Amino acid sequence: MEALLNSSDFWYAFWNSCQLSIPIMLGIVCVGTLGGYAFAKFHFKGRRVVLIIYILLMLMPFQVLLAPQYRLLYALGLTKNALSVILPNIFSPFGAYLIYNYAIQIEDESIEAARIDGAGELRIFASIALPQLKNGIAALVILNLVDTWNLVEQATVFLQEEFRYPLSVAMNAEADFNYIGSVLFLIPLILVFLMGKDALIDGIGKQVVK
Repeated sequence: MEALLNSSDFWYAFWNSCQLSIPIMLGIVCVGTLGGYAFAKFHFKGRRVVLIIYILLMLMPFQVLLAPQYRLLYALGLTKNALSVILPNIFSPFGAYLIYNYAIQIEDESIEAARIDGAGELRIFASIALPQLKNGIAALVILNLVDTWNLVEQATVFLQEEFRYPLSVAMNAEADFNYIGSVLFLIPLILVFLMGKDALIDGIGKQVVK
């Protein structure tokens, strides 16, 4: 254990995981919350078509998207860069679809009343929608962090260099990262779940009841 705690490779990989997971989490919360709310409360042309496309993309096996993503990121010169992992995950359709399912439960009458009173769309979103979406955002944070903290395929394909690999990849490559390393790997996920479990359970319960 002492050898592991003093291992610079372990903590460097741990830091790589943080550098990937935290920006992805912040980005998908912003993009997913705004996108999900827009799908639920703004009736624009082609809304249902775009939503169906989102659902179809979610149903596709992740490995199918790796090749076209790699070609696009290579053309943009983003391979071997943390952005090659961060950007595709920020714009994942899962975030918007998850928040959409919470946003459709917000009463249209409260939004219309705020508009009649002269409130702008940003104020309506911040004052009315956002407080009612907190459970959905908590669920998104937890589920996204669990997913991105365990990234393997994207990190291996896009980053390509060992010193850029997150802990989820390094754990498979380094035999020295034993079961103590596995426990340390899980600690951030456990802490995040404990902090947001009440909101997550409450949100899931409301979804089931409805």
